[in-house]
Amino acid sequence: MRRVKAFLKRNKILILVMIAVGVYYGYTHVITEQKLSEYHATESELMQEIESLERELNRLEDAYAYAQNPEAIERLAREKLKMVMPNEVIYIIRENEEKEDD
Repeated sequence: MRRVKAFLKRNKILILVMIAVGVYYGYTHVITEQKLSEYHATESELMQEIESLERELNRLEDAYAYAQNPEAIERLAREKLKMVMPNEVIYIIRENEEKEDD
């Protein structure tokens, strides 16, 4: 016991420095763990966004490939723009049209 007290008396500064280093290490370790946790959460969010964007890119590539198809172009021209081929006759059949008997 005497030796321990003598050691503590002689090395007060060394012990204080070691305690300070230990506290500093503990503090930096906790801060680093918090930042690492935040980075992992951010990474997870970004990975989800990347997957979503990749799905959107695949959808757009498929739509682009479909739009390059001549049959698709013709169908869109007929449906959306009401275009017809030369010398083509269009018959319009109207349903649900009420007849007037007056």
